[in-house]
Amino acid sequence: MNPQLAQWRTQPWAMEPARLASFLEEVSRLDGRNGAADRQAFLATRREAMTVREGIAVVAIRGVLLASVPAWVRQEGFEATGYDEIVADVAAALADDRTRRIRLEVDSPGGEVAGSLEAADAIFAARAVKPVEARVRNLAASAAYKLASQAQSIGADRNAIIGAIGVFGVWEDSSAAAAAAGVRVIVIRSGEHKGMGVPGSAISEAQTAAWQEVIDAVAENFIAAVARGRNLAVETVAKLASGRVWLAAAAQALGLVDEVDTTAAAAERTPRREQESEAKMSEKQQERDGRDGGAADATAARRDATADERKRLADLEAAFPGETAFVLAQFKGGATPDQARSAYGEVLAGKLAAREKELAAVQAELAALRSQAEEAKTRRAGPEARGAAPVPHGAPAAAARDFLETGREIAREEGISLTAAMRRLAREQPELHRAFATRANG
Repeated sequence: MNPQLAQWRTQPWAMEPARLASFLEEVSRLDGRNGAADRQAFLATRREAMTVREGIAVVAIRGVLLASVPAWVRQEGFEATGYDEIVADVAAALADDRTRRIRLEVDSPGGEVAGSLEAADAIFAARAVKPVEARVRNLAASAAYKLASQAQSIGADRNAIIGAIGVFGVWEDSSAAAAAAGVRVIVIRSGEHKGMGVPGSAISEAQTAAWQEVIDAVAENFIAAVARGRNLAVETVAKLASGRVWLAAAAQALGLVDEVDTTAAAAERTPRREQESEAKMSEKQQERDGRDGGAADATAARRDATADERKRLADLEAAFPGETAFVLAQFKGGATPDQARSAYGEVLAGKLAAREKELAAVQAELAALRSQAEEAKTRRAGPEARGAAPVPHGAPAAAARDFLETGREIAREEGISLTAAMRRLAREQPELHRAFATRANG
């Protein structure tokens, strides 16, 4: 069996079930032809890359959605999009100066759970920088709808199918088939849930319940993402998360899309009609916001909120270059540039205190080094420089010791021979040297 197929069969999916069954069935017929040699030999052509047309960055979300599309999937003719590709396209659109807004072109039955939430987060975050809209051509099911829901507005063709909110996973209990064939499969396991789904083994109720917990948790994340993107209550979305789909008009009535296109195909649209469509979608968005937010005044205020926030962030970044952490804190706190300037005094005071602390530490270290240098210099100068009395005439033994010890210190500190140190000391302190010589000769 194709190892990728084995992995796909036992993981959670956010995909229209019939399309998933068809996809896995077709993959199973490949008989492992997508081997390593084939993958290395095949240079996969990336799906339609992000394009910018008249200020609109178009991001394609088509076919089966996978965390990352293996080369052989496209080699075998499957249409697929990687969540990693979507994230990269959205980032490129945000960075492109030609792009005024982003459009998601959606025609997908959904796909893997893995990677879908990260892609949804990337799309939702892009809304704070540039307007994002979604356009459903034929199908936006499950994970594909999760991504579309993160746009500020969704338009759909009138025959588009929308929904399938939810996730599922499939495990095959083939124990009855094994028993019928006279085979008893025994799984030696370290824990109750290890080895679940081994061919021919039974799947226990406890194992099923544990997997149900995983599915429920993933579904909660899905519902929360749709509620966030569509500005709906979580409870409202939860009631729609039965896994069913709706035709575009019914989906619009439920608040899942904003506009149903009853005119010509989008591919035939003129720029003027694009603008008209944008205006309609904006009105629908305002109506939906009004239903959830209440007053018409609040709806009108929300219209320009995103643009105002983008300008405020840009002004803060311009006023405080290089102060990313401070800018983000002020932005989240709702501060204007003038308010941020008032608060910046505390930042400067903190920096000054830190610099003063660093300076005090350097000064203390410098004082310690000077003290060590003076002490070493005093030791080399001999007993008279250290405040000791001159060597008495009758104390040659002590003088000899001082001369030798001082000479050794000089040799050790200066890295020279003892003979050279003693010659130097004899020149610098002749009295000490004469006492030493008297002792040595006496």
